[in-house]
Amino acid sequence: MTFSWTKGVLEPNETKTFTLSLTCHLAQALRTIVSCQVLIGEVVCSEQKISVRADVVAPYSHLSATELDISVTYLNVAVERTVKIHNLTQLPSHYSWLPEDLLSEEDTEKVQILVSPQKGTISPGKTEEFDIEILPIATGDSNVILPCELSGMKEPVGLQITTKVEGISVKYEIRGGNADTGIMESEGDLTLDFGDHLPIGRSASTTLIVHNQSAIRATVDLAFEKFGLSQEALLAIDSQSQSMGTGDMSEYLKSSDMESLRTVRTRKRKVMMAKTLSGDKLETVLLSDTVVGKIESRLGQDKDKRQLEEAGNRGIVFLVGPVQGTLEPWGTTEFDITCVNNMCGTHFDTLHCEIGGLPSKPIPVKAGVIGSPLALQSQVYSVKKMIDSRSLNINWGELCVDSAVETRKFWVSNTSPFDMRVDWTVSLLGEPVSDADDQAIVALVPVEGDKVQVTLEERGKDP
Repeated sequence: MTFSWTKGVLEPNETKTFTLSLTCHLAQALRTIVSCQVLIGEVVCSEQKISVRADVVAPYSHLSATELDISVTYLNVAVERTVKIHNLTQLPSHYSWLPEDLLSEEDTEKVQILVSPQKGTISPGKTEEFDIEILPIATGDSNVILPCELSGMKEPVGLQITTKVEGISVKYEIRGGNADTGIMESEGDLTLDFGDHLPIGRSASTTLIVHNQSAIRATVDLAFEKFGLSQEALLAIDSQSQSMGTGDMSEYLKSSDMESLRTVRTRKRKVMMAKTLSGDKLETVLLSDTVVGKIESRLGQDKDKRQLEEAGNRGIVFLVGPVQGTLEPWGTTEFDITCVNNMCGTHFDTLHCEIGGLPSKPIPVKAGVIGSPLALQSQVYSVKKMIDSRSLNINWGELCVDSAVETRKFWVSNTSPFDMRVDWTVSLLGEPVSDADDQAIVALVPVEGDKVQVTLEERGKDP
């Protein structure tokens, strides 16, 4: 305690004001007496006493919790918790959180912490609530202390935050195709197998399903290593197919189909044609289900052809739709995998699947295509066509022994993008002929263009 005047002289009828100042260094109770003496010379004539009392207190606050155990958290997925600070005195309490100065031996780089509000003042006797946001940025166990400076505290108070940070976890499932239905771990073996007996020229599809087993939202990107198409190429082909589906259909219909447009009256479906028999103007024409089926089949064939060409005309193309997707927390995303081919053989590829921050997942792809890319066609005589036009039945009927040579013509079309060598053999009732003097002779006669004319001479069978 200090006085503004410790001693002095009062003139007659004079009044003076004295100031008593108290400086507090410790929180304690003060009980004392201040005396004022009146001196005449060196003799004390009178003494008055003043009672002095003071209760010196320091700001005092405490946290509602000193530990936050958040259990399992997920990489880059923020978690929010709430804590409170109670001001237990009648003095304002100033606070300041220090999220940049996390205390830990080695885990300070695993999480980022935001506090709102970060600094301020708590009124006397009041409580302040704080939102703590924890953002995991590295996997593993994390144990950090978040410091907070409070008025009256020699050292900051600490909030201990513990969590186990996990990354995204996924499982794969294949449905359809030649694969067994079932869920497989992301690190397990997985194969997209279209089987060993896929008919040439026929598409096949299967489904790749990705299951998210975490709370992390992630993007999924799929791409084939060798026989795939980019998203831009797929969109361009789809756009072209749609425009053809609403444009001029006359090139897909034979004349008999065009004539039937006027007569069909039942089970009708609508398609748009740019030109019809009635004129050149655009109009809606009613078509039967049979005709529409022909159009859709031809459009599908043309689309497959463009996809194969875009993939480099290598006999096969693998398609995935969509190429990119979003895997929601605890969600499932499906991708359609399609194989389009026009060449026999066993084809191998690899589908690369990238999900979030996981390493790329390579999934082997296999398709065994069987059949011949050669199609047999007849344009002169009525020929009985077998499956896929891969074989013909040519019938000469009844012939006399040593009759004149009769010729039948048919054409062989190569539906593959590769040059095909054609070797002919003759057999009777499925057995190869070994003797050139036996019942039949085959002669190959080249003609103009890309076709080969085959002449068969049958001399009859000995009785």
